[in-house]
Amino acid sequence: MFPVPTGFPQSINIQNVSTNSIGINWQPPPLPEQNGVIIGYVVNVTSLESGSIMQLTTQSAYLFVQNLDPFTVYSCYIAARTSVGVGPFSTVITVQTMEAGKLLFFLLLVFIVVIYIYCCSCIAPGSHPTNFTGSSLNSTHVQLNWAPPPESQINGVIREYRLNITEDATGIVFHYTTSASIRELVIGPLHPFYVYHCSVVAITVEQGPYTSVFTIQTEEDSKLFIFISIFRLL
Repeated sequence: MFPVPTGFPQSINIQNVSTNSIGINWQPPPLPEQNGVIIGYVVNVTSLESGSIMQLTTQSAYLFVQNLDPFTVYSCYIAARTSVGVGPFSTVITVQTMEAGKLLFFLLLVFIVVIYIYCCSCIAPGSHPTNFTGSSLNSTHVQLNWAPPPESQINGVIREYRLNITEDATGIVFHYTTSASIRELVIGPLHPFYVYHCSVVAITVEQGPYTSVFTIQTEEDSKLFIFISIFRLL
């Protein structure tokens, strides 16, 4: 029959999870020192303040220890167990539970972040501008028109509108910003007979969603058109 393990658990890692709990994980003893099949572990957790000892058992290489005192240092040591008995304990590892004030600060910080995310979702427009249209004025200019988002979706006061104009042939993006009172804009100078993809967004304290892309094309250059026509006649 094999003797008890002659080696102890390795790579012990302890983390303070809260004011009254810690998490411990480790690796089994080296294989030549296991002397059989490891069926569990014995974990001793000692308060260095009061001297009280908690002895716990587990079948896995992880243990979550609860009901500890806040801001208290604990020493932990672990032994492997086979069906024959318990092997030697590991070297002592110490950990300190969280201070109550630090946990409250952490929870407060989480609460503030959640509230901020919620507020941002409420104060940004819930919908895009409506009736987004446009027309080509000539070979170098186009005009774009739009209306505000539905009243129930504005979620505040619109401060400005932002337009993105992407030139199809080159991928160049032009950005334009207008005040809330302006809901039409003449864009130019652009290239003659080029295709442009346009979208607009309303902004309160935060930016809402963009409209669907509206595609428009500038007109042909009349001088170039006349030159090509004369060239074709020759």
